Amino acid sequence: MLRTVRAYSTNKWVKESTKMRAQVKLAQEVETKKVNIHPRLVREFQERQTYDPIDFSTISAQQATKHRFENAAIENRSHFLDKRVNPLDYYCRPEILSRYLTTGGRILHKDVTGLSNKQQRLLSKAIKRARAAGLLSHVSRDVSFNLKIKN
Repeated sequence: MLRTVRAYSTNKWVKESTKMRAQVKLAQEVETKKVNIHPRLVREFQERQTYDPIDFSTISAQQATKHRFENAAIENRSHFLDKRVNPLDYYCRPEILSRYLTTGGRILHKDVTGLSNKQQRLLSKAIKRARAAGLLSHVSRDVSFNLKIKN
């Protein structure tokens, strides 16, 4: 919707758009809003640490996330591989088996746990035995595991 106004300094007609006014007002409102950035996309730098422009890209954030998952896999992996223990011996210890379950009770994939194929099969068999014995829930982690996370 356009309206015409007469310019006082000249005899020409000037067209002014009310749409333009609304767009300018909207742009000013957007500039004043705070923007929340997801924590996974923000890298933390140490004091006096140098950085490259690539450190601020999404690719760098994805790589950092990948490294976090790899470190978590190393923590989970150490329990069965370093001690050379059989996961089937742990069917009666749901607090240990809960480390390898999601919050919904599903068994984590071997890429996440970092276990070998054989160890992953034995682990899933131990979890299934614990569920059949009623020691581990089908729909969630062990209660003692959830309490440790909250503290």
